[in-house]
Amino acid sequence: MAKGKNTKRLGNGDSAADVRREFAKVAKALKARDDAGGEGRRERGLKKLEEIVGVRGGRVLNELVTVSPALTRMIVDFAYGEVISRDRLDGRTRSLIVIAMLAAMGNAAPELRTHVGTALNSGATREEILETMLLVAVYAGIPAAMNGVEIAREVFEKKGT
Repeated sequence: MAKGKNTKRLGNGDSAADVRREFAKVAKALKARDDAGGEGRRERGLKKLEEIVGVRGGRVLNELVTVSPALTRMIVDFAYGEVISRDRLDGRTRSLIVIAMLAAMGNAAPELRTHVGTALNSGATREEILETMLLVAVYAGIPAAMNGVEIAREVFEKKGT
């Protein structure tokens, strides 16, 4: 029998054995990085959430976990434990980016409210937040920016900013 005739091929033409070998290398490399990171992503996520969203965030997640544990795990482990806990951006910059994205979406008012507060807690000024909304107007539209400014105004009033 010719070499390779007995090798199972996947739909993309690769041999199953080659694919398993490559993904075993990926798993090994990721495990090494996980082990090198010390603290697990759940712990990092919870710590970051405590730091930036406080009691309100804990209450929201405690309500969410009763309905969708999978989404709660995704938020804690992935969003906060893997991405938001990274140190490549300072908290102020990250917060301004997040509020720009949430305002641009136009359908995330509760999250935007939370993250405008987070931006203020992270050192962003009222003026920087409003400047961010100007960029939202240019790239996502004036209605999205107007809604974002209204939400920001509510948060500014509540915080006395």
